[in-house]
This record gives sequence, C-alpha cells and structure tokens, in this order.
Amino acid sequence: MNTPQLLLLSLALSADAFVVSLCRGLRGKSAIATASAFGFFQAGMPVAGWIAGSAFRGVLDRAASWVAFGILTTVGARMIWKTLTDGKNGSCPTGDGLLLALAFATSLDAFAAGISLSLIRTSIWVPALVIGVVTFAVCLAGSGIGVAAGMKLGKRLELAAGVVIIALGVKALFP
Repeated sequence: MNTPQLLLLSLALSADAFVVSLCRGLRGKSAIATASAFGFFQAGMPVAGWIAGSAFRGVLDRAASWVAFGILTTVGARMIWKTLTDGKNGSCPTGDGLLLALAFATSLDAFAAGISLSLIRTSIWVPALVIGVVTFAVCLAGSGIGVAAGMKLGKRLELAAGVVIIALGVKALFP
C-alpha cells in the first residue's frame, strides 16, 4: 500500500469519528480526550483485525457491521429524540463511557480494514500508526469546529449530527 492510498484509507476510516468529535465539541468536551479515544481505537482495531486473520474473517466481518449499526443508530436516534424533546440540555453524547462505546463502534470499519490488509500480506504497524495519527488530527479538528459551530448553529447542528450518525450506522451494513 503506497502513501497516498494509506492516507485516503485513513481519512475514510476517520470520517465517522469526525462527526462524533464535532458533536462532542458542541458540548465543550475535551478535544484531546475525544481525539485520543478515537485515535487509539482506530489504531488498535486494524491490528486486532489483522491478527484475527483469515480463519474468522467472514464471521467477524459480518458481526462487526451489525454491532456498528446497532450502536450508531441507537446513539443517533437518541440524539435526535433528545434534541426534539429536551429544550435545554442538548443531545450530543458526552459521557466518558459512551465516548469509549462510540470510539469502538466507529473503529469497527478499521477492524475490517485490518482483515483486508492481512489478506494482501501487508505489515500492519505502519498503517495502524498512520490511521491512528490521522484520526487523532481529524477528531481534534472536529472538536474545534464543533465548538465554533455550536455557538452559531446549536440544536440544528445536533439534529444534523444525529441524522449523520444514523446514516453511518446504516452504511456499516453495506461495506
């Protein structure tokens, strides 16, 4: 895998983490904690997928899609519901436990990428590091944009983020 391909893969894998980071930025949550959680999971999951290897590839790939779908659509639906029914508290997921669940769910596609990389017999260490660093940077930017946009767009942005998170969950079913 050459450098441009690896960077494009890294950006694609970090897109859903960006959306959640933007949302957490709306709530003023730590950009460093958010970016670190997503960067860590996005770096670790390709390694886990690569190690899992070909013996369990089909089963793990299907299960990962359904787990991501379940978590992301539940969180997105909850965000939309809270935005429409709660006048002042906001809907973006902000708890640390939920952050870890979202970091896990959004990194399941990186797990599948790790399985794919094992098929082409590529070393996993450099791709995992690049994926983690790119995701960290993208999430740091997302958190900052969330803070700035939240002041102007508020609940409309939270509602849009909920819809996007559900769309990402549905997308997980169609790799």
